[in-house]
Amino acid sequence: RDKPRDDIIDLMRGSAPNARMALGAEMRQRFLYTRILDRLSDPALKPLACPGLVLRRIEPAQIGGLLAGPCGLPPMTPAQERALFDRLATHLWLVRRVGPGADMLEHLPDLRRLMLPQILAEPAAREVARAAAGWFTTGPGAAQPGAAFEALYYAILAGDAELPDDAIRLHDLALHLGAAAGDLPAEVQARLREAQGHVLRQAEIAHLKGPARDRAIRKRRETQRTHGLETSVVAEQLSLGQTGAD
Repeated sequence: RDKPRDDIIDLMRGSAPNARMALGAEMRQRFLYTRILDRLSDPALKPLACPGLVLRRIEPAQIGGLLAGPCGLPPMTPAQERALFDRLATHLWLVRRVGPGADMLEHLPDLRRLMLPQILAEPAAREVARAAAGWFTTGPGAAQPGAAFEALYYAILAGDAELPDDAIRLHDLALHLGAAAGDLPAEVQARLREAQGHVLRQAEIAHLKGPARDRAIRKRRETQRTHGLETSVVAEQLSLGQTGAD
C-alpha cells in the first residue's frame, strides 16, 4: 500500500531486500495501529490513541487544553476532561499511572515507541507534538520541572528544532529523558549518547558531524587501543575516511 507499482513488483520477485524489510516494518506498524484503534470501543478515546499517543504522559487538563484541537475533540469542561481521563485510565494495555494515585497517565513506552514512526507520519500527530512543545514552553506546563527539556523533546518530534551545541545541556537532556531518548531520530540519539560519554558504534558515529564526531572517534579509538584492538583502529580509520593522527 502507498508504494510505487515497481517497488511492489520488486518485492514480489525478491530483488529488493531492503525495501522488503522496510515494507514489512511499515505493515507491522499499520497492523498494530489498526489493532489499537479496534480495541478501543469508546469512540471518544480513539483520538487519544492516535494522534494522542505522541504524548509521553497525559494529565486531565491536557485532554482539552492540548489534545482537543489536533485530535478533533469538542471543547470540554474540566469535569468532561476528568471523565475522559478516568475512562482512558482503565485501558491498562495502553496506559499506566505514573505513580500510586498520581493524576497523570503514561503511555506504555514500548508500545508507544513501536507506534511513533507510523503516527508521526500523520500531520495531526505533528500538530500534537507542536502543541506539546508550546504547552511546556509558554503554556500551563512551563512551570513543571524539566519543562524546557520536554519542550525540546516534542519540538524535535515535530521536526521543528535541532539540538543545541552545548554538550552539558545535551547531557542533561539525556538524563531527563532516560529511555525516552530512544523515541528520537537516530542522529539525535547519537549526539545524546556522545554527550554522555558513551563509546559509540560506527553506525552512530556516521550520524555525527564536527567536534562531536571528532570526540566520538577519538574516544572509540582510545577504548579499542586499551583493549588491544589496534587492527580495528586502522580498519575503521579507512572506513570512516580518517587517515590522520588522533
